[in-house]
Amino acid sequence: MIWFWTRGEEEMRLETRYDNEKSEFVIILHHASGHDVVERFTDIEAFHSRVVMLERHYQSQRWTQSRGPIFLPDGFPKEPLT
Repeated sequence: MIWFWTRGEEEMRLETRYDNEKSEFVIILHHASGHDVVERFTDIEAFHSRVVMLERHYQSQRWTQSRGPIFLPDGFPKEPLT
């Protein structure tokens, strides 16, 4: 999924997906400066906590969700997680 955030004229994206080849949850932060940061998690609880923390952080920095989320059909597990 991709969430879009804006602050003034700046825009950034928060992308979440599941890497089926590596069995990892992935967060990709596409910063307004063009710099991307990739974070990987094997634990769904740690992944979820990080997403919530990022959302709170951006809100505290006066970023607002401008649109989205957009669902990425290839961003979900192909098999049930155990």
